Amino acid sequence: MRGDARRIPRAPDPEMGRGGLPPCSLLNRGGLANRPTGRGTRLRGPKKWYSGPGEPRTESSRATNMGRQGPASRVPRASIRATKREPADKGKDRRTPPAPLGKVRVCRIRVRLPPSAWAAPFSERHPEAVVEILSRTDLDARRSLTEARLHGRESEGWLEEIRNLPLVEQIEPLSIVGPTTHFRVVHRTSGVVQVFRRLQLERRFPFTIRAAEASWVVVASEAKLRSLISRLRKVAPAVTLESVRHTDLHPPSGPLTPRQVDLLHRSIAAGYFEIPRRVSLTQLADDLNVAASTLSERLAVIEKKLVEHWPEINRWPDGKTAS
Repeated sequence: MRGDARRIPRAPDPEMGRGGLPPCSLLNRGGLANRPTGRGTRLRGPKKWYSGPGEPRTESSRATNMGRQGPASRVPRASIRATKREPADKGKDRRTPPAPLGKVRVCRIRVRLPPSAWAAPFSERHPEAVVEILSRTDLDARRSLTEARLHGRESEGWLEEIRNLPLVEQIEPLSIVGPTTHFRVVHRTSGVVQVFRRLQLERRFPFTIRAAEASWVVVASEAKLRSLISRLRKVAPAVTLESVRHTDLHPPSGPLTPRQVDLLHRSIAAGYFEIPRRVSLTQLADDLNVAASTLSERLAVIEKKLVEHWPEINRWPDGKTAS
């Protein structure tokens, strides 16, 4: 029965293409249409390739279409990459090396403020008042926004006097705590600020103004420092270079907390560390609304931290560091 059985030919499957392989429409359903077809798509089974609609191609026909004579003439990709010519300057940095930096100085400058400074007339009339400048921002080419604190027994009454200054356009009180008034003021930009702007320099904040004199800390190269002093003397009545020193421009974080820094600034502005002191410990404690014993302990902790952190002080005469 088995040998006599006739082989009945099967009817062609409409879903299959020529050669018993699925047509390209079915291949596209499997995601092959999204693959690159420039060099052919390899299918499982015999070495047949599909590069798009049409007949399946053998290895020799694929090599012929790629411009080669046959399978033997195929060149491995690694050899093709090896034959590429490397650029002559590969591996070299084409960027221009930066110019060497000059010596940098940290200087303290004391300046007698000119009449064009908004705080000069008030500070000259009230030499006992201390104006602590916290920050300054340019509003435009001729106006600035400054945040400041005013320290003094009559700070609340002085605020109205500052409001009536000719160079002040607007003033906004922020807080009044004892003899200290915190405020913002919009004013005309002085010629001193124009000098710093032209030289692309900045003063370190905060700084204080007392008796129409300001003390600034400026970081600059030696050439810019000379130019700064020369230009300031053209717009300010008196300019004094108090100190010049070298320092690390990126020192480690200080030992004081933000609250300790704020207490230290308030004490300095009130004149507690001056010789002789302009305010006693009891008066300063009353102004800050704390007990005198608490304030004394906090100031002692601040002084201890500063002495331990200061390298020049924390060194014995023989050059060894104190432990």
